[in-house]
Amino acid sequence: MIRILSFLIVIASATLTIWMVMKNDGQIVIEWLDYYIETSFIFAVLLIFFCLLLSTILFNFIGYLSKLPTEFSGKLNEIKKKKLLLNLVDGFIAFESGDFDKAKAISKKLLPLDSNDFYEIITPIQNIFASKFIGVGDEKIYVDALENKKLHFWALKNIFASKFDQKKYSEALHYGEEAHKINPKIFAINKMLLDTYLNLAMWDKAINIINDLDDNSILDLAPYVKELFFIRAKEFEESENLASNLQILEKLAKKLPDDADVILHLAKIYGKIEDNKLALKFLEKSWKLAPSEEAAKLLLDIHRAEKIPTIIDKFNLLLSTNENNISAYLVLAEFLLTQNKLDEAKKIMLDLLTNHKPTAEIAKIMLKLEFKYSPSSSEIEKWLEKL
Repeated sequence: MIRILSFLIVIASATLTIWMVMKNDGQIVIEWLDYYIETSFIFAVLLIFFCLLLSTILFNFIGYLSKLPTEFSGKLNEIKKKKLLLNLVDGFIAFESGDFDKAKAISKKLLPLDSNDFYEIITPIQNIFASKFIGVGDEKIYVDALENKKLHFWALKNIFASKFDQKKYSEALHYGEEAHKINPKIFAINKMLLDTYLNLAMWDKAINIINDLDDNSILDLAPYVKELFFIRAKEFEESENLASNLQILEKLAKKLPDDADVILHLAKIYGKIEDNKLALKFLEKSWKLAPSEEAAKLLLDIHRAEKIPTIIDKFNLLLSTNENNISAYLVLAEFLLTQNKLDEAKKIMLDLLTNHKPTAEIAKIMLKLEFKYSPSSSEIEKWLEKL
């Protein structure tokens, strides 16, 4: 842009000079203090044009000189980078051909601490070669790198991974936490740090890691979150502070909104402290996700003290949300049989049989029902065949 502008200035100056020379051929007299200068108009115009031309050339030359150090440094960096990449290629070739001694030598050649200007190249090289050739005995390379600003994070991450792989969780903890402080978004670090906290029974810190994770990371770490939920749930249930710690469990459960086991267990805990409203809330959510016999039994436990018609209504309400599972029918029918409510139990079973084929579980309930009605009933033989 500057060159174009300079060229336009020169053209404009030349054009103006030619025009003025053609229009004027007189003399110019300049008197200043005790000095007296007389010259032709043509010479004055040409002198001005020459000065403009000279200043333009000088300006471009200075600009060129100012760029020389940067261009020279850039070319030098490119040469060094090409050399590093050639070494990398040689290392891969040696590794693939089975020449591990040469590959190891190249890997350590690419790990010098004085190559900081190329850490964007060296870091992936280090990750590749160090993982193959640097064992526990060579961990000093990582420790030395801690003192280097640009390699500090890489060193923390790799020392953490090395000690984690050796199951030295207490030693790994410091490096993992420091790496996490620098970059809390790296999935591999979060996963190892969460596992470290679980192994060291540092539940609160594990929960803090989970609370900071985004939805995608939570999906990938769901088994760890679920494990932590049940560990904490067991701990709280065995303590005297179950009710005061339920908020922690709810936060963990919210991270796993589609896990029926977690949600059902939360419903059971609320049932234990006789908070039936919340128990039913989580029970219904669990049933929608995955109907189960356990959920049906919990519903019965919550409403056991109520009248039979009310219990039946509650089961029908639950079945309306997901009626594909026969567990609720069987649990309710079994309960009605224990209460000698034969007609109600039979109706439940007949409703079940309108939409489901007879199974061994259904046959067992029907046998009990027929024995209650009449031990000599011909229906008994029919259901015996289903077992």
